[in-house]
Amino acid sequence: MTLQIVQIAGALLVLTGFLAAQANLLDQRSYRYLLPNAVGEANARELLLTGRTVEADEAQQLGLVSRAFAAEEFDTRVDEIASGIAATAPIPSRYTKVALRDRGHEEFESCLQWEALAQAVTLATADLQEGIGAARQKRAPQFRGA
Repeated sequence: MTLQIVQIAGALLVLTGFLAAQANLLDQRSYRYLLPNAVGEANARELLLTGRTVEADEAQQLGLVSRAFAAEEFDTRVDEIASGIAATAPIPSRYTKVALRDRGHEEFESCLQWEALAQAVTLATADLQEGIGAARQKRAPQFRGA
């Protein structure tokens, strides 16, 4: 199975073919910070010190990617995921992206405070009423970002 692109926190990961460890170079692409948060310290240590590449199935098992697809179905499956994301209400989606940026909330209390603020905004949107109405009428919602 071919893994085409892996992205973690905005940085392309070492699955592209250039292996800094094998070239005896100090990698300058923030992997030493990002990778332990994604795969745990032990796995990150091994990957960074050996420069070993991982196949798509292992990347998924380690948590580097949420899903792995065969090359021939890659575009179709990515389009399906993108369509699913695009069909969600825009305001809560934006809040979710902001909340998850920079590894999300480090403490539970700050997460609860953030959610309380975000819910106050999203509960007052027309999109909430549209979502409720669509669920009752068993139809796809037509969110407008309002």
